[in-house]
Amino acid sequence: MKSVLITSNAYFPNIGGIENSLRYLAREYLKKGYEVNVVVSDVNNVTDDKLPPFEILDGINIYRYSTQHSVHKLLRPLSGFLTLISLLKLFKKLKLENKPDLTISRFHTTTWLAKIARLENVIYLLPGVVKYQNHPSRTSQKKGIAKVKQLLRYYYHVWLQSNAFRSADRLAVFSSNMADQVSSCAKPSKPLLLVKPGVDNERFCPCEHDQIQLL
Repeated sequence: MKSVLITSNAYFPNIGGIENSLRYLAREYLKKGYEVNVVVSDVNNVTDDKLPPFEILDGINIYRYSTQHSVHKLLRPLSGFLTLISLLKLFKKLKLENKPDLTISRFHTTTWLAKIARLENVIYLLPGVVKYQNHPSRTSQKKGIAKVKQLLRYYYHVWLQSNAFRSADRLAVFSSNMADQVSSCAKPSKPLLLVKPGVDNERFCPCEHDQIQLL
């Protein structure tokens, strides 16, 4: 049986566009006969409940790396580094035990860490281009120290995504506009994959003419 690893920073029961797209993507691979393993963080943006490190949802194996670490308050700045170590260990574990044929990543950090773990056929399916989408001019304007932190966070993630561009085996985008944005930031060794996101026709369908008139 072929195996696919899908990874990002969050997944169902978290709510969000990327989380939702990952769930549909995982379901479609399952229908095609793949073993589906999802690697995400244990962040829960819906309730205060702690999400388990492993569970099976809809026949899909969900593995969660820890973002919560018991460290002295003076070492709390290192928590982010400990999270990366937790993720890297999980990638290496799944590479050894499951040997995924394909890895699909929807977050820049998970992309380059997947390559560090020597996972094969890593496709970075971009949620957006940080340089344009997350520019401070497009987000809330802050002042003073808050503005400095905002700028540092922005340039940090621009740098992280540039690493993901270089390390991924293939880059995939949802639109020609996004393809142009990527091309202005990087020079991929292989042509960009332009994929069209689908629609769940069991939940969404065209309105009948009479329904349109009533709206």
